[in-house]
Amino acid sequence: IKGKESNFRWIIDPLDGTSNFIHAIPYFCISIGLEKISAGKSEIVAGVIYDPIHNELFTAEKGEGAYMNGRRILVSKRDQLEDSLLVLGNPKHALKEQKDLFRLMDTLLSSKATLRHFGATALDLANIAAGRLDACWYYSIQPWDIAAGLLLVQEAGGLVGSLDDKAFSVHSGSLLASNRELAEPIRKLLSHK
Repeated sequence: IKGKESNFRWIIDPLDGTSNFIHAIPYFCISIGLEKISAGKSEIVAGVIYDPIHNELFTAEKGEGAYMNGRRILVSKRDQLEDSLLVLGNPKHALKEQKDLFRLMDTLLSSKATLRHFGATALDLANIAAGRLDACWYYSIQPWDIAAGLLLVQEAGGLVGSLDDKAFSVHSGSLLASNRELAEPIRKLLSHK
């Protein structure tokens, strides 16, 4: 809900990973991002992600770094796809035609990277910020899925952007998040689907 009296808006996902939660899969979280809107530009200035299963609280404030339970976190330094753990968004949102999806999967598997789909976008981003995962991408994404997480990745030294190389914001609709070393190789892979 856009406010009329403030340049700030809370973007909240009270349960990211709803399907996991419903099926008793312990991979879900609570995500809260604070968006600042100034001169028509949107910017996330604070974010919090809480993983209640592992009692891990991820926090970030613009220009102040990213933290997990009060300790500084950084993205991984892995620079080889074959050593990387990559997370892809829900494949049903990835491509309209099944043959294109199979071609993309073949390309990704030939890169020798390890692929996963966990089902909780905000927690994926928190784990990229903590260096546990190396990159993720989503073809169709909502602001509440990524608001807090994208700031965590940036403040942990990673990169975030849209898949179509257009100007990125929390409202872009797609996302590629990674450490600095893997952003370009992954973008090239995805463009050759």
